[in-house]
Amino acid sequence: MAATTRSGEPIPLPPMNLRLMRDSDEQFVTSGIRLAQVLYRHGLKSDDTLIDVGCSVGRIPDGLLAGTNFHGRYLGFDVMRRQVA
Repeated sequence: MAATTRSGEPIPLPPMNLRLMRDSDEQFVTSGIRLAQVLYRHGLKSDDTLIDVGCSVGRIPDGLLAGTNFHGRYLGFDVMRRQVA
């Protein structure tokens, strides 16, 4: 599965060896979309700024890109340098 934004742009996914759950591309993107939907249900708006503490390899931003029309600002950071994609 090639991950794409709603407008068809490709989304770069992290390499399999960095994914803690070893999810397939489809599982990785689907779970990211679910997380993004939870954020929207809890008040995230498409033009908000989102700070993701403990972002790991970027499941949430991939979900935002693939499953929503988020166009705000995203900042993710993690203490595990190797996990930041």
